[in-house]
Amino acid sequence: HHLFAEAAKRAYAERRSVGADPDFYGDRVPPGALDRLLSPDHLANEWVPIDPAKATPAAQVAPIPPRTTESPETTHLSVVDAQGNAVSCTVTLSASFGAKVIVPGTGILLSNALGAFSETGPNEVAEWRGGAVRRFTVGPADAGLPEASVDQLRGGDAEDNARALRALLEGAAGPYRDVVLLNAAAGLVVADRAADLPEGAALAAATIDEGRAAAALDALVRATNTEIEALE
Repeated sequence: HHLFAEAAKRAYAERRSVGADPDFYGDRVPPGALDRLLSPDHLANEWVPIDPAKATPAAQVAPIPPRTTESPETTHLSVVDAQGNAVSCTVTLSASFGAKVIVPGTGILLSNALGAFSETGPNEVAEWRGGAVRRFTVGPADAGLPEASVDQLRGGDAEDNARALRALLEGAAGPYRDVVLLNAAAGLVVADRAADLPEGAALAAATIDEGRAAAALDALVRATNTEIEALE
């Protein structure tokens, strides 16, 4: 395990120096990077030797960009005590404090990392299909939906957002509904439940208009409240 971790540490540092798959993103790979990485001289002279008994600090393997503050989004911690007990945790809340909602009695912050595709313009996509990566952009028009501005998608406080969500699930039209349809359509295409974005958007719209999405939310609320009551 030690040798694997040390080798992976060095391999990941090398990957960062290249930055992309040269077969598909050659324009992003620095000139001569692959020749240098595959050179026997590089492996013999430039790699930091692996100590079979001790981990090499990451800063010795590759320079670590300085940070003045910790990321307000994805954070990670690893702790090992003297007895060998270990815990590792990675948390992604998207923006500071996530949705700013704590599950009562647990101290657990709910995430707001729900964004994927935006209605405000093109979204970059990298698709793996047939043994190759294809890079392209997707916009709301590709799903038959209109574009929207950031101001049209801007939310409010928790009560405002809850009302907007309820209205959406009850069939209200507008940018909130459209951005949900766009992201649901993408998920359905990835899951092979829809052949393309327009079909996925139509399936998502039917789920909302037939009341199935609202019913799923109500079921989640009931289950969550039951768990919270059990904690209390």
